[in-house]
Formats: sequence, C-alpha cells, structure tokens
Amino acid sequence: MQLSRRNIVGLGLAVLLGLTMAGCGHWRWPRLGKAGSASGLRVVPGNNRYALMVTLTADDIVTMMVNVGFTEKQIFELGEELRNALMLSGAAQVRHGKTVEALFAASENDCIYITTRMGSTFIYDARRGQFGLGQGPGAPSPRL
Repeated sequence: MQLSRRNIVGLGLAVLLGLTMAGCGHWRWPRLGKAGSASGLRVVPGNNRYALMVTLTADDIVTMMVNVGFTEKQIFELGEELRNALMLSGAAQVRHGKTVEALFAASENDCIYITTRMGSTFIYDARRGQFGLGQGPGAPSPRL
C-alpha cells in the first residue's frame, strides 16, 4: 500500500489533533459501577506474583480512585478496603457482581498499575503522588 501525500498530511493532522486533545486540561473517564452507589461493588484482594506491597496514604487512594472514575460515595465506602488490599497483598480487584470494574497491581518503584473494565490503563506513582512515571536519568523502568 502506497501512501499519498494527502494521506500522510491527513494522518499527521490526526496525530497532532490527538496529541493536542491529550494535553488539554484534566480528563476524567466515565464513572464505574452504578452511579451514586457503591452497593454491589466490592474489593477483592489479589495475588501479586512479584509479592510487592506498597505504602499508600489516604490521599493516594482518593487521587487514584477519583481519576479512574469512582464516585465520592464509592471512594468513601471502598477506599480503606482497597488501601489495605494493596498494602497487604500488592494487588486488588474492584468487582460489581461478577464483573471486574478495575484492577490495581503494585509494581517496583512504588508504582500502581490500574486497568479498568472500559479498557483504560493508568500508572500511579505513589512516591510523587501523581499519575505518570517520574523517571529521571538512570532510573530503572518498572516491571509488571
């Protein structure tokens, strides 16, 4: 398949538009579970094959859950249980019935990998208290 100049320009504009939209302010994904209620949602501790546990503050849990799409009520009802599961087993699932709404797994360098039912994936850096990897020169890359 040969790309014409017009196709290349169109592809370039699409990439530029996508990058521009990605940098425009704070984006929040649609809410998880049933709106306004944590009933039916539960935290299930998981097994982390690397046996990595991470120390998290309440602010870390709130930041992760808000940005992933949980409501305030869901955070209030599930936050402590999620924190305990991550600190004790290094991994957790948030389920609504048989459906897994979100997976949380601790990795090296105090990073939490989060995947949602909607297909979104996030990396939360607990050392810095924000999303994204704070890697400097010579910092090892995290493994999951």
